[in-house]
Amino acid sequence: MEAKQLQEVVARLEAVAAKLEKCGVAAPAAAVEEETEDYPEVNGFDDSFKAPLKKMEDAAKAIGQEVVDMTKLVLDLFAATRRLVLVGCRCSKPDNNAQFGVITKLSQAGMEYLNKNFSKIKNVNILKAVNEAMTLLTWPTIGASAENFAIEMTGSVQCYTNKIVMQYRGKDENQVAWTQGLVAACKAIPTFINDFEKGGIKFNPRGPKATPEMFEIGAAPAPKKEEPKKAEPAPAPTPAPAAKPAGKAALLGGKLAGLGPKVPPKTPGVKRMGDLQVQIEYFTEGAPNLEEAKLKNEDIVNIYACKNTEITIPTKVKAVSILNSERCIISPHDIIGTLELNAVKKTKIYIEGVVKTITCDKCDGLEIYLNEQSANLQLISSLSTGINLEYPDPNDEGGYIEHAVPEQIKVQFNKERTLEHEVYVHE
Repeated sequence: MEAKQLQEVVARLEAVAAKLEKCGVAAPAAAVEEETEDYPEVNGFDDSFKAPLKKMEDAAKAIGQEVVDMTKLVLDLFAATRRLVLVGCRCSKPDNNAQFGVITKLSQAGMEYLNKNFSKIKNVNILKAVNEAMTLLTWPTIGASAENFAIEMTGSVQCYTNKIVMQYRGKDENQVAWTQGLVAACKAIPTFINDFEKGGIKFNPRGPKATPEMFEIGAAPAPKKEEPKKAEPAPAPTPAPAAKPAGKAALLGGKLAGLGPKVPPKTPGVKRMGDLQVQIEYFTEGAPNLEEAKLKNEDIVNIYACKNTEITIPTKVKAVSILNSERCIISPHDIIGTLELNAVKKTKIYIEGVVKTITCDKCDGLEIYLNEQSANLQLISSLSTGINLEYPDPNDEGGYIEHAVPEQIKVQFNKERTLEHEVYVHE
């Protein structure tokens, strides 16, 4: 009888202990796990990115210090993202979107470094690929639409990595290996998001609240929860004042949008980057004044992130590059080299002088008006839609003939049972 009573007492004590643990009165059984990195999200991150990033880093060391420095910008952002994922596994969400501070800071610092050293760097296409990666690697701040954002930005990175491969295949395998590592890492991001962070970076609601310092690369692990000490009953907490309806709506809207902290608007400007580079950026209206830039024949003009603006390049220049711009009117004069269009949408280009080569990557809705001087023009397009060339009609003074640039390639077997391809034009 005594043994049976003893068993009943033990069973009651075990039940009470289990209830106390659920209420948080007893120390959590897995408190030591706060120092571990053995979480599915972190292991998935390492499995996805460790190998391609190592390949890129090793290739950069073989190429030279210039590429090592640019590669470090990419590696630091991946390290910051890994740290964010790790802290999310350990801790609850911090206040004021502090989780995005390090990634935003590294991305902005990387772009500033690339802009500052643009004229000094020899590996221009690597620079441009890294510049696109600086934007791609802010995907944690995007929230629910991060997967689509990563897919689109990976395409922008590949616009330049494809050029590196074409330039160095069979000549410098280190350049090719660097490109392969970067592209593999970028392509793995959407899959990682879909598998582990779909809907935005996740946090552990049962963990201690994260602080901004925890997201720094190499930061100390989250502090362990201490076992609670017996203390006198605390006074009843003062109820927090009810939030105003507008505040609640704004908070809910921010959560639904999932866009992270708002990025402050960029300051438009025209500035000279070194001796041979002129940057025109962030204009959203009006027409930039290029007089102070004092353009010369050796200059390369870069037009970046402009919308709803009209830009005239009045003099002969070496090359013109237009990137991430929309609904603009661009009027270049003579261009010695190439007019390069990348991610340009709904824009009109009026050729005022001699242009021999135009390249279009990931463009949409372009109208390119040629003149008689550009009769020998060569246009190369990839991943682009809705491009129309307008050239003077010899039988109608002042009139133009419209030619739609084909968008499709037809691939089929021939009689010899080998594949051949041709441009497919709808009649």
